[in-house]
Amino acid sequence: MGWSRREAIGLALAAGVGGLAGCDRHAAAPWREDDGRFPMPEQTAGLFEEGSRHQLSVGDWVTATTRSAGMLSMPTGRLIAADPSWLPSAQRLHIGPYTATVPAGSYPVSLAVVSWPGDRRVAAARLTVRNELVHRWEMALLPGQDVAALAPGEAYNVGVDSATMAFLDAAALSPMARQVDNEPKAFQRTAEDQPLEVPGAGSSGNLIAFGTGYGDGGYPVWIGRTTAGAVGCFMADMAMLRRQQSSPTPNR
Repeated sequence: MGWSRREAIGLALAAGVGGLAGCDRHAAAPWREDDGRFPMPEQTAGLFEEGSRHQLSVGDWVTATTRSAGMLSMPTGRLIAADPSWLPSAQRLHIGPYTATVPAGSYPVSLAVVSWPGDRRVAAARLTVRNELVHRWEMALLPGQDVAALAPGEAYNVGVDSATMAFLDAAALSPMARQVDNEPKAFQRTAEDQPLEVPGAGSSGNLIAFGTGYGDGGYPVWIGRTTAGAVGCFMADMAMLRRQQSSPTPNR
């Protein structure tokens, strides 16, 4: 029996917020599509082919376009992905940087937006570190996480309950958490397909937020490695696609 998209999101949210590991926002979420197969990062990466056509897990075919979301300042080179509304509770929710690090600097963030009549959604977000071909993909991990502990069809994920995810550097975590408390409206997006940049204070780094596909749930972040093994990119996957049903052929 296959899982509906609504059921898949419900399971992911339950696991990511209060299920498998209490309030661990990177819990292992059962992530199943209607055909019972696990979406793969190679397929999601195809969303960044301008004008490509893709089939959603609900069956509709959509066109993908790429949108710039700005430059993310990373003074420490340690990336955090989180629901910005959860930042004030970062310690309790185990929000922190991934084990994979990159050189300090500023890196472009781009969004893969899918559209169909009457709607537009962010299906993936990518932070590009090196403009090189991805040789292999791996799951982004927090300290203590091990992919060997996951069952087939599970992934460590970023729990979301405001339909928004953000990229930020570890140096920006405390300043942004204080700003969420003081100015929560500064972190509210104006449209499903539009990014939001919150400037940093001093040298702490900024925050770039974006919508999460169909909304709340749990979404994995992948690391694309170059041929030399360096981090080429980080990619947040909103699990909108039906596996093996995408084509990078431009829409004509």
